Amino acid sequence: MMTIYLIQSGQTDYQGEGRLQGRLSMPLSAVGQEQSESARRQMAEVELTAIYAPDDEASTATAKAVAKGRRMKVRVAKGLSELDLGLWQGSTPAQIEHRQPRVYRRWLEEPAAVTPPEGESFEAAYGRVAEAVDAILARHHEPSGAVNVAVVAPPMAAALVRCYLGRGEISQVWSMVQASPDGPQRFEVEPVDQR
Repeated sequence: MMTIYLIQSGQTDYQGEGRLQGRLSMPLSAVGQEQSESARRQMAEVELTAIYAPDDEASTATAKAVAKGRRMKVRVAKGLSELDLGLWQGSTPAQIEHRQPRVYRRWLEEPAAVTPPEGESFEAAYGRVAEAVDAILARHHEPSGAVNVAVVAPPMAAALVRCYLGRGEISQVWSMVQASPDGPQRFEVEPVDQR
């Protein structure tokens, strides 16, 4: 049995302003640094086998905070990257709703039915995230003992990881984004060949 500890990346200034960051790589804000330090403290007693994160700045900094004091490097898993929001990146939801009211409302009501202009669909992102999680599970499959792996991901990608590990549907992604816990979320996971 493997335990995955899902840790959402610390907040950036863009996210604090309510902007859709998408794939834009930004540093942690002061709030994000506090969140990362809190995640480090909460994970201090957990013996980790590995820590994975995508290569954006906030996720990397969060993962490095969790790795601090451990003899391990953060492993890059690009499949855990945030949803590519294309032309919507950097905008506020209000700006998008003003420019494309019907499209934006449909994106909220049926996330799998809308792809942001020049961006990535939730369906494509879900497939990418699921593939990354499965690769982590396959890499650390140990039938004889417990394995603990930390997975750091930005908000929408973390919601897709929650959907995947919790056997949820893409239609639940917004509730998964809003249900993001203040600290690491624990998932007991069967090996890939038993899922």
